[in-house]
Amino acid sequence: MSRLRLSLLALVLIVALLPVRAALADDASTIVPGVSVGPLHLGMTEEQVAGILGKPQLRGPAAESGDPSVPVQEGKTSLTVLQYFKQKLTILVRSGKVSSIMVLSSTYRTPNGLSVDSKISEVQTAYGTGVVKEGKYGPDVNYPKEGIRFLCLGEQVFGIEVRMPSGK
Repeated sequence: MSRLRLSLLALVLIVALLPVRAALADDASTIVPGVSVGPLHLGMTEEQVAGILGKPQLRGPAAESGDPSVPVQEGKTSLTVLQYFKQKLTILVRSGKVSSIMVLSSTYRTPNGLSVDSKISEVQTAYGTGVVKEGKYGPDVNYPKEGIRFLCLGEQVFGIEVRMPSGK
């Protein structure tokens, strides 16, 4: 093959692979309700999470409610909290498997573009009314069948939790 043909072939391959690379980059920050946050999937082991994110900055027992601010003694719960401050992720592990992934960074987005900093009205436009409860800092808008919950401060989302959809 001539040098020109090889150069053209290489250029065609590079251009053809650009969308694949962009899709993979997008996947690293995509929130899939009831399934995953980027490469982190519900049902993974703590070791698999560490293989992706490294050692957590904080690891310890968590209250059965999943609220990391509630103190609990080691051995009195089957729930472990993993804090990754740099990535702004809180992961709950129940009986050795990831049961919840909490996102506190606008880096991560749902397929329809929702993220931390979205408004409640945008969430409800995308997902419907949901189950609205007054949370610790403001309203929580929960979609149990989809496996996603939006924690709000006033009208603004400050956290998104991915968990197993109800009925699964």
